[in-house]
Amino acid sequence: MANDVTFNRVPAETLSRWKLVRQACEESEKLRDQLPTLNAADTSEANRARNTAYKDRAVFYGVTGFTLLGLLGLAFRKDPIVDGSVFTDRMASLPYNVDGANTTIFQQAQQTLSNVLQVGRHGLLADFEGNADQAVIKAYKAEDILNWRTEQTLAGDRLVMLVLREEYEKEAEYSIDSAVRYREFRLIEGRCFVLVWEHDADGNLTLTEERTISPRNGQAVDFIPFVFIGSQTNNHQIDGAPLHRLAAVNLAHYRNSADYEDSVFFVGQAQPYIAGLTEDWRDWLAGKDENGVARMYWGSRTPILLPQGGMAGMVQPTPNVLVREAMDQKEAHMIALGARLIQGGVGARTADQSRGEREASTSVLAICCANVSEAYQAVIRMAGVLVDKTIGTDADTFLINQEFVEQAADPATMAQLVSMWQSGVIAKRDIRDWLRSRGAIDPERTDDDIEGDVEAEGPQLSAVGVDDGDGERSASK
Repeated sequence: MANDVTFNRVPAETLSRWKLVRQACEESEKLRDQLPTLNAADTSEANRARNTAYKDRAVFYGVTGFTLLGLLGLAFRKDPIVDGSVFTDRMASLPYNVDGANTTIFQQAQQTLSNVLQVGRHGLLADFEGNADQAVIKAYKAEDILNWRTEQTLAGDRLVMLVLREEYEKEAEYSIDSAVRYREFRLIEGRCFVLVWEHDADGNLTLTEERTISPRNGQAVDFIPFVFIGSQTNNHQIDGAPLHRLAAVNLAHYRNSADYEDSVFFVGQAQPYIAGLTEDWRDWLAGKDENGVARMYWGSRTPILLPQGGMAGMVQPTPNVLVREAMDQKEAHMIALGARLIQGGVGARTADQSRGEREASTSVLAICCANVSEAYQAVIRMAGVLVDKTIGTDADTFLINQEFVEQAADPATMAQLVSMWQSGVIAKRDIRDWLRSRGAIDPERTDDDIEGDVEAEGPQLSAVGVDDGDGERSASK
């Protein structure tokens, strides 16, 4: 166990689960290593060739990766809501260049949600791009969050130590080499220190940078500007990987596929046979006629001459249904696992029951979307501190859509809402918010924009000639 900055606190079993999910989503060639070795004790060249063919014939069904893309498509069916009033001054570049590498905040949010859905863990770091004089937000995969330490305070657990692993490129005259460095954060006496460690030419860890994090106003930052994101809660605890069970069944299906394809290759073709031949007849059939054409030719229009009592036939193997049934069961299981990530509960339900359960139940996807949104709001506030900009805790600076099923604005419901507004039960703003949620009104159009357009259009036809109650008719109400 390394007693230096490279120490990894994540349990080996958790890393193994993350690795499986990553490989399943990427449909990696490394999944071939997860297939069993036939007759492992036989190290002959023939057995090695057989195992190579056995693995080549296996077909991997990319269910895990396809499910991940489907979940991301549901979450980003609508663009996230971004409060443009926050991204000004030294935070103005965050929406279109969130990490200093020309990645938009929408693209980074998609990658962040993808990682949370895969392994249930991710991280966001608020930083300051000194050259551009702008705040940035950098994302870190779960595998790169190596070590952390917290202490308990009256306000809850506070992060006091963090180690992140970063891969970067070293450019030579013609080539580009990848290297690894470690960024260490420590909170000491109310000040946040940053230490950067790199390997020297001899492979030894060397401290290459040491500084304190100070915002534009010069005051010391008394927190580590990092936010954990989980599939359940946004804290340092490691949550479960939402797609792990699906990936595990996907791998089992892959193994069944290898067995199935091997059995199809081995017994999938009919085997002809001839019985009752003497050695002379055998040699005669195996020879050629006077034209040099083989006498033994198997086909529907070529007769086979046999002696008295001779017999020819075909051995047709019975279908190997056991492995196929195992594959079918796993396919049904994978479909069920993917569905539960979107909607909890199955079974026959009426339309009202289905709609009610969908609204009442909280899916894994909805929780992950909410956690990612909350994490971005927290890290945006931290970025604001770094550039001396105060952002209120109640500001919804970034929200990912959580309405995964399109709900139409039906006329009956709209008429009922208007009636409730006329009765004073709800406000006009409630109707407009409902119309925004159904896509009938552009979410970027504010109530002030709508009111301005209404006034610019002039009096409505239905309001012309309305009795004011004093016996006179006004031009508008």
